[in-house]
Amino acid sequence: MNISKETLSILKNYALINPSVFIQAGSILKVIDHEQTITSSATVKETFPKDFAIYDLLNFIKVIEMFEGADIDFGNAETNFCTITYNKKRTKVRYVYASEDLVEKVNRDIVMPETEIKFHLSKDDLDDLKKATVILNLPHIRIVPSGKDKVDVTACSIDNPSSNIFTISVYADLKIDDFQVVIDFSKFQTMIPADYDVRISKKEISHFSTKHIKSKSDSIGVEYWLALNTNTNFGEMDGNWIRKNDPHYIPDFE
Repeated sequence: MNISKETLSILKNYALINPSVFIQAGSILKVIDHEQTITSSATVKETFPKDFAIYDLLNFIKVIEMFEGADIDFGNAETNFCTITYNKKRTKVRYVYASEDLVEKVNRDIVMPETEIKFHLSKDDLDDLKKATVILNLPHIRIVPSGKDKVDVTACSIDNPSSNIFTISVYADLKIDDFQVVIDFSKFQTMIPADYDVRISKKEISHFSTKHIKSKSDSIGVEYWLALNTNTNFGEMDGNWIRKNDPHYIPDFE
């Protein structure tokens, strides 16, 4: 079995969330971080033939990419290793699986509750947001209403009213107009560059999904569920107050 560059890219991304991974038989990859604040699921074009655990995911990927033409035999249900063959079977590696007890598993599917905030975050906007947040050295992403049909997605330090800030305004579908959603920027850094449909619930969870990662013949879907920072609140941030008094709001110059 060959693993595509697109799937390897997702696995590299998953190594940022958790260095160890449990892969289930089938075409769905799942990962959860140690703190259980980030969960992701990806539908890929490959079909893995069995369950197995990898303790050092980045190392496993490096072994696959070590030479061209890697073909992987994952073995049968009793085999505790896979065989990676390169260059028309002239060279090969035996790679031993980890014990399943050593890695975190995503034991259940997340059912997203009713969402009050929906918007689209383009790849360009996400790239700009990540770039500005890193350069300005800011720890948080803050989402607040900006009128009836927009939200401001702002990089800031929520605990420092005098911090630098960077804001992108995007159209949104809002069922409420009094909220402050805060997500740790470290969680944003784990997401692959793509266009995302974003949904946020009062149940203190957010959902980022994309269907725009295309291989030559397939569309790969990736989803992230990110827990919200404890500074998040609903029903306590009047939109007019935000635009007039909020230290993290950038007013338009007249």
